[in-house]
Formats: sequence, structure tokens, C-alpha cells
Amino acid sequence: VVTYRMGSVLQYCTGVEEAKVKLEKSEKENEELRKQLVAAKDAYRKLQDTKKSEKDRRMSELYESKTKTTQQLLREQKEKKRLADRYNKQNKRLSMQEDKATRLEIENARLREELQNTSITITEEDEPSTTTSEVSTAHEDDDNASPRTDTVKLRNWLVYKNLNEKDLKYELGKLLTLRGESHRSKIPEAYKQKYGADIMDDISKIIKRGNVLELVDGLFKTRAKYDGYCIRDIVTSRSNKIAAVEVAEILCCRNVNELQLISHEYKKMYGKEMKDAVYKLSNGKTYQNIVNNMFMFRRNDNETTNKLKIAAKIKGDVEFLMDTNIKWKNFDNKRKLMNMILGNNKQYVQDLNSLFFKESSKNLIDFVDEAIGEKSTSGNWVKIRIEFCSDLCDFYARKIQIAGDDGWNKGINARE
Repeated sequence: VVTYRMGSVLQYCTGVEEAKVKLEKSEKENEELRKQLVAAKDAYRKLQDTKKSEKDRRMSELYESKTKTTQQLLREQKEKKRLADRYNKQNKRLSMQEDKATRLEIENARLREELQNTSITITEEDEPSTTTSEVSTAHEDDDNASPRTDTVKLRNWLVYKNLNEKDLKYELGKLLTLRGESHRSKIPEAYKQKYGADIMDDISKIIKRGNVLELVDGLFKTRAKYDGYCIRDIVTSRSNKIAAVEVAEILCCRNVNELQLISHEYKKMYGKEMKDAVYKLSNGKTYQNIVNNMFMFRRNDNETTNKLKIAAKIKGDVEFLMDTNIKWKNFDNKRKLMNMILGNNKQYVQDLNSLFFKESSKNLIDFVDEAIGEKSTSGNWVKIRIEFCSDLCDFYARKIQIAGDDGWNKGINARE
């Protein structure tokens, strides 16, 4: 019995030890699992935080993108509204101008009708005598002359009295040189309204051809219209190089307002832009730059009236021209020279030429020949502008002399 009990006690103690060992092992495994659980929870928390921050960033970017898109749409809507308002204002202004043009057209038609109804009918009984002495007295009432009264005189000379060529030339020269440009230019229209005929057609029946016929035709035009006619004749009947120089003798001697009028008359007569015709006369980069600038119709005529500022600018330009380090083959330097001469008014160019001669003892025209070249088309434009601005009377006197040497005087001598 004792032995049995001792065995039982021994078995119990051994089981307790094993249980303790198992318990310790389980506790260790439990601790390890707790640590793993904590690590897993930390990892999960970090993952959630990362996802949340990424989501917040994406939401922030999306919000900013939508905000920018909304702002862009608002700006576009505002711009569309501004353009629509501007378009409506322009349409309204255009409509007003069209209404005004319509009213003026109706008024002009009414005035033409009144003029036609109240015009004086010329009859045989109203004609004066056909003697030369009486014809010469026809200019005594010049102070009260009008285009309509002049058409009566012209009709008498051309149709009723049928003057010979010599007398008609004398009377036309005397009449037209006593009339101003605005007066003369209205005579052909008044003649056509009154008699239904073209005045130049009637004149050319007596004066068949010659310089006088061309001169009379020119005197019946406004200066801008005649310049446009001459430019058209030059660009269509001369070689490009010659035409470029002859056109310059017109355009380089006109101010901005006159250039605009010539361009307007050219398009009105021929349905084309004058700039395009002039631009094609040369392929030179400097020449085409000159034409582009000229037909922007801007010149430094009214940039400043301060004499000190103008004098300082002239002095600066002269210093630039006298700088021996300047390379004149460079396009920018040539463009600056062209704008210096062609982009300023007559008085500025005249003062520039005088100061340059004073400082360098050299003529500005000779300098242009040296810098740009004697045969340069753009150089010729600049030289013509300098000649015109320096001495207008001398410039035209030499043109008349050259014209005489080219055949005018020869033709007169041959006829004599």
C-alpha cells in the first residue's frame, strides 16, 4: 500500500513538472503571438494611415484641378462676354455708319438732281463771239469762277467755237493754272453731269497726243489720284529695278497723310493694294522692310516737339553714322539707317544732313553710297529722301532739267 501510494505521489509530481513545462512553453508561445499581433496591428495602422494620406493627397489634387478648371471656365466665359459686347458695339457702330452712309447717299442723289435741274442750258444764242480777243477775255471773272461755270467755257471751246489745237492749248493752260487742285479735280465730273460726255475725250479730239494732253489730264486729277495713276503706269511699264527708283521719287517725297490718300486712290481706281505692287519690285530684305514700314503709315513727325530732345536724337544718330566699327552689311544696321532717314519728317532729315556734314565734312548722300552701295535699290530710296528733304526746290528743278534732257525739249525743238 505504501509502495502504491509512493508511486502515485511520484507520478503526480512528474505530471506537475510536465504541466509546468507545458505551461511555460505555452506562455512563451502566447507572448510571441502577442508580439506578432501588436506588430500586425502596427503594420495595419500604418497601411491605413498611408492609404488615408494618399487618398487625401489625391482628393486635394482633384480639388485643385477642379478649382483651376472652374476658374479657367469663368475666365473664358468672361472673355466671351467681353468679345460679345465688343462685337455688339462694333455692329451697332457699323449699323450707324451704314445708316449715315445711306442718308448721305440719298442726300447726294437729291443734290445731284437739284444741280441737274438748276443747271444753265447753253444755247446758240448764249454763245459769245468766236474772235480770239473775246476768247482771251473769258478769264476776267475768275474770282467768281466755279467748276460748273468752267464747264461752260470748256464746252464753248471744245464744241461750239471749235478752237484749233494751238488756241485750245493756250486757253487750257491759262484756265487750269489759275485754278486750285480741289477746283480743277471737280471739273470733269461737273462736265460729265452737265453734258453727258468725258471731257478728256472731247479734248483729245482736238489735241491728238503729246505732253500737253498728258499734262491737262494730270491737272484734272487730285494730287493723290495722279500719283496713284503714275505709280500704276510705272510698275506696269518699266523693269522692276527702274520702277523701284521712279516709284521712290513719288513715295519718298510724301508725308504720311499723303501716302494714305495715294494708297486709297490706287485701290479705288485699280481694285488692288498699292503696297503689293511696290513690294514686288525688289527681293531685297532691306527694301521690303522699307516698304512694310512705309505702308504702316507711321512716321516720327509728331513724336516730340521738344527741341532739346530732337537735337539729342539727331546727335545720337550722327554718332552712330560716324562710328567706324559699324558693319553696314549687317541687316539691323542698314534697317536703322533706313528708319533714320525714311522714318522721320523733312526737317529732321535736313538737320541730320547738316550736322553730319558739319561733323564729318562729308555729304550724307556720298556716305550712303559708300555704306550701302551706289546700285542698291534701298540706298536709292534713302538718297532720294535726303535730296528731297535737304532742298526741295533744287530737287524738283533737277527733275525738270532731267526731264527736259530726256526728250521734252527735243520734241519742242523738232516741232518748231
